[in-house]
Amino acid sequence: FLVKFGTTAKEKPGQCCSFRLTCRRFKLAITRWHLPLGLFTVWSHNRSSESYLFKATRMKELTGTLTPTHGTAIVIVVVAAIVMPVQPSTAAFEHGFDTVGDMLFGWLSLPASNALTEHQLEFFSKTYGVVVSSGSRFRDYNSTPPDQWPEAVAMRELKKRNPNMKTLLYEATQFGPLGWGSMELNSKPEWWLKDDNGKVYYRMIDGKPHGPNSFDWRIPEVRDWWVNQSFIFEEATFDGLLVDSAGATSLHLDQVNHTMSVEHQKDLDLAKMYMLGNASARWNAHNGVVAGNPLFEYGEIGSPSQAAQQLFPLEYHWGYMTGALDEMYAGFGTLNRDGSFNITKMAASIEGIMNMSRQGHTVLVRGYPGPCSTPFQSVSSDIGSTPTWPNNSQPNTSQGLKLASTELLDLALAPFLLVAEPNVWFSYAWFYGLNTGWVTCPSAPETCTAPDNWYPEFDRPLGKPHGPAVRNGTVYTRQFEHASVYVNLKDRTASKITWKTV
Repeated sequence: FLVKFGTTAKEKPGQCCSFRLTCRRFKLAITRWHLPLGLFTVWSHNRSSESYLFKATRMKELTGTLTPTHGTAIVIVVVAAIVMPVQPSTAAFEHGFDTVGDMLFGWLSLPASNALTEHQLEFFSKTYGVVVSSGSRFRDYNSTPPDQWPEAVAMRELKKRNPNMKTLLYEATQFGPLGWGSMELNSKPEWWLKDDNGKVYYRMIDGKPHGPNSFDWRIPEVRDWWVNQSFIFEEATFDGLLVDSAGATSLHLDQVNHTMSVEHQKDLDLAKMYMLGNASARWNAHNGVVAGNPLFEYGEIGSPSQAAQQLFPLEYHWGYMTGALDEMYAGFGTLNRDGSFNITKMAASIEGIMNMSRQGHTVLVRGYPGPCSTPFQSVSSDIGSTPTWPNNSQPNTSQGLKLASTELLDLALAPFLLVAEPNVWFSYAWFYGLNTGWVTCPSAPETCTAPDNWYPEFDRPLGKPHGPAVRNGTVYTRQFEHASVYVNLKDRTASKITWKTV
């Protein structure tokens, strides 16, 4: 087919024309021209079903050629149905191997005061090479210009103190970007996700609806709005996105009280992937990274009966982003109920991180003290909530949490060092609140869980790895210039690091 395609000078970066091309042997779901990148993205599908994605107002079916409603035509020869995943970022966030301290990323959730102390600013700027800013409280600032929001101010101050720091803005796909997307969603019922009978998927809390559960990403305006919201700040504020709920939404839909065909579930997931791919392309043009959470849908590992109902393999969404957060590495979803490693899931995590880093993607790996999982406990008003251990065996005081953090570091650090690469980063804290382990609190030691002396292991000479981790059954080992690492998936508590004398 010859496809005539064009744009005008009125189009802004990231905007494009869309159309659907139909052929007897294959379908091209959508073709878009990304102006700032000079890149065609072609999504294909080999199903014979007439149901399809992205039914935008500017789409037109054709049997020969198509001319958009405006613009100078560009002639493209379509020779095959192909999928072009997002190319790896040319600016993956990288670190050295002198010490573990070179490999740390932090999570910044501002305290109730909306401002960091001088100690906290200095600690973050000197400790972390990458910082993720939580956007969950941005909803409070709708009437304030975005660049004056406290989180944005804090991130610019950190980058001023440490010009080499990379920063990521947290966005959720379900409720919209920046945490206040749910407010926009509530005002636009035409954007709400509905089942095949027009019934809204509500967000249920304690059995009661609390607004719509999600956007419908099949609507082009929704996708464009979501992507554009991450560019409302000064260019020097953020270096990309940390996208929550980046996997297949169809796995989490309520199919007891709702009906949505498998075909429409697949369409919904593909539309979401397209949105993430567009965000990645936009951020790639700014040498930025879009990292998705989760690395895997851990509930689907080893469950082919469920996985068979979705279009995507576990790692499918990797092709639409340039990074990932493994939020459950050696904790939560990779553990059995007794706190031991789930061997299948932990092995999948190790291999998944290795595969993604080899593709040039940035990977953030969360580490936790002990066998952390749900439910959560409330420790104090200063600390907030932290995970629990099996049989409620975790400490429940600030001093107890500090001690456990120190004593159990190797059980989280050793598994990380198995997968450590220049583009793979590590964090270690009980949860995401500022005082759950991200910063020390010397003036009021009882108000946080970070050890008063931080972690001496982070300053010990490590050196480059001699090669990738070696697996022998359930045992993994890896050698560095100044350390040896041992992990046995059959015994989580046997993980250890042997430091060499320098």
